[in-house]
Amino acid sequence: MAKRSITQHVEIVAFTGTEESGVLHAAGDWMKDHPTAQIRGLNLHAEDVEGPGDARTWVLEMAVDHTAARVSPLDAPRELAAERQRSRGAEGQRGSANDIRNDHEG
Repeated sequence: MAKRSITQHVEIVAFTGTEESGVLHAAGDWMKDHPTAQIRGLNLHAEDVEGPGDARTWVLEMAVDHTAARVSPLDAPRELAAERQRSRGAEGQRGSANDIRNDHEG
C-alpha cells in the first residue's frame, strides 16, 4: 500500500510490507508507471512491530520530483515511445547523409 503527500512538484511516496523484496518490487512497479519522475532521495528501513510473532515491517520512503514531467503520467509511455522513434529517425537521416557523402568521395 502506498501513502502519498504532495507538495508542489515533490511527492513523498511510502511503501510498506512485511517482506523487503515485496516493498522493493512495489516501488519498482510505481517507478515503471511514472517514467518521468526523478528520485531525489530514499530511505529503506525496518520497524519492529510488537504483537503476535513480533513481526517486522519494511518501509521505503521515496522523495520524487515531477518537474521533469512534460506530459501527464498516463501519456508518458506513448510520449517516450514517440521520442525514441524520432531519435531513431534522426540517426537514420544522419546515416543516409553520410552514405551520400561517402558515395561522392569514392
